[in-house]
Amino acid sequence: MALNAISLRAMSSAASLAIPIGAGVVAIICLVSSFDLMGKGGMTTVGGLLLLLISIGMALLAVSMLLGRTVLDGAGVHVRTLFRRADYPWPTNRTSFFIQIQQSGHTSFGNAAAIVLVAPDGRPVVLPGLRWAGGLPIHREERGFHEVNRIWAWAMAKGYARQDG
Repeated sequence: MALNAISLRAMSSAASLAIPIGAGVVAIICLVSSFDLMGKGGMTTVGGLLLLLISIGMALLAVSMLLGRTVLDGAGVHVRTLFRRADYPWPTNRTSFFIQIQQSGHTSFGNAAAIVLVAPDGRPVVLPGLRWAGGLPIHREERGFHEVNRIWAWAMAKGYARQDG
């Protein structure tokens, strides 16, 4: 049976689930602590409300990380996040995909890379399920090029994409 669609989830491995699970645990701890503080009155109520807002933010972060998905099929590239669903046609050129390297500080910890699609209106769209972190920037870039080339070759072989330029 031929593979007619590829679905890439933002959290596809057991190790990658550690971040949203950690965010969920922090959200629960903040939520419980906020109720404890709000019941005491005075300035502790303000602290409790602050913790409540933090818990809501952490919960939204965890859910958004679990729901992110990119689906590639004959109709195009479909992106789903917590607050948005968008469909894009297959680009007419492989260069409509590029690798974005994000550096944080002077160490490789926390550095990330992502594959970005240039939408028909020119906006960059980060593709969930096609981002990774750690290692040297050159290795992240090499991995990105490999992933883009693999996706483009698959789409060309299926007749989904065409090279116009």
